Amino acid sequence: MNQVSNTIKHLYQKLIEPLAFTEKKYHRHILALFVALIVLKNFFSPTPLEEATDNQNAPIDPDLIVKEIHGKKEHLAPGIPKARIPEYAIEGFDFTSTQGKVKEWKLEAQKAYLYNKEQIVHGKTTKAYLFGSNQPPTIVTGQESKYFMGQRDLEVFGNVKTVFPDGFTLYSEYLHYYANKRVIIIPTDYRVHGDGLVDDEKKIQFKSSGIIFEFENNEIELPKDVYFLMERVGPKTSYTQGVSDRTEIRSEHCLIDRTLRIAHFDVKNKKNDVTVDQPEMHVIAKRVDLNYSGFKNTVNYMVAHDDVEIIETSEGTERRATCGMAEFDTQRNLIFLKKYPQVYQQNDTVTGDLMIIHRDKDLVEVKRSNAFSEGKTHTN
Repeated sequence: MNQVSNTIKHLYQKLIEPLAFTEKKYHRHILALFVALIVLKNFFSPTPLEEATDNQNAPIDPDLIVKEIHGKKEHLAPGIPKARIPEYAIEGFDFTSTQGKVKEWKLEAQKAYLYNKEQIVHGKTTKAYLFGSNQPPTIVTGQESKYFMGQRDLEVFGNVKTVFPDGFTLYSEYLHYYANKRVIIIPTDYRVHGDGLVDDEKKIQFKSSGIIFEFENNEIELPKDVYFLMERVGPKTSYTQGVSDRTEIRSEHCLIDRTLRIAHFDVKNKKNDVTVDQPEMHVIAKRVDLNYSGFKNTVNYMVAHDDVEIIETSEGTERRATCGMAEFDTQRNLIFLKKYPQVYQQNDTVTGDLMIIHRDKDLVEVKRSNAFSEGKTHTN
């Protein structure tokens, strides 16, 4: 490098300095020659390695880019290429999937990466809008998202929160939206819970292994290990005297009609039961229907079907009843026992075509009684 500098200095002394006092028309040529010499010096004088780290135009190690995109942790979304740089990286990603002129869903992400070979778009910190007909969109948020460009399905991963237009909210770790069928499916491998304020009288929440929600029918299916809770909001009214403050239901399966606001609980294995727990009462049956719509216009808020058994406990005493169907009156604190009902209390047994339990009066009313058995006391 010193030899190059000395050469340039020598050329300057021999060529440039003697021309310094020539006519002005030569000055431009002199300047050009001097610039060429400077370029020649830089060309033969490479930047030391320790200085290259501060050069903004220095090449970037591809491994550093891969680490920046993929991080140290595994992606929540499976199938994302890990060993290479995506073809495109987009800040503030915004994409809308359409079928014809109809919007199906819209995806927003803080960052999105496109992999051409796999036809995958991988989003991070995402928010999706699932559009329905004539109603506001259902909004889904999560840590990551993935969709295949040749399809219109959308998957969301990590701390997934789904908010329906009525405010009802689902929480899970994964969600798959099938745009063609307009169905949300969360497999039974994932635990799901949901909650929401139904109206100014009640709120509900549930837990389930997996979920299926059909937008077209406005139905939620809870396929496995179901827990459902309905709680009163505010004081009892004149038309809700029969409704318990807290009703807990456990079952193998449940189908919720969100339009009619009726939840149908049943079992897949007939050896198992649906159970209902309220303060001072336990109910066993094969099927239970719970109506959580407006209580003012509801006759029976709950009906139990098939092999029904009701156990009441109050002040240390127990009363048990069996029947084929039990109807729980909304406005009055009554239980109507139908289909071969029987009531057992202490040593007494009563049967009839229709029996009515007055829960607040400790009274059993029998319509068309056909048998009464009084227990006998044995003495030695």
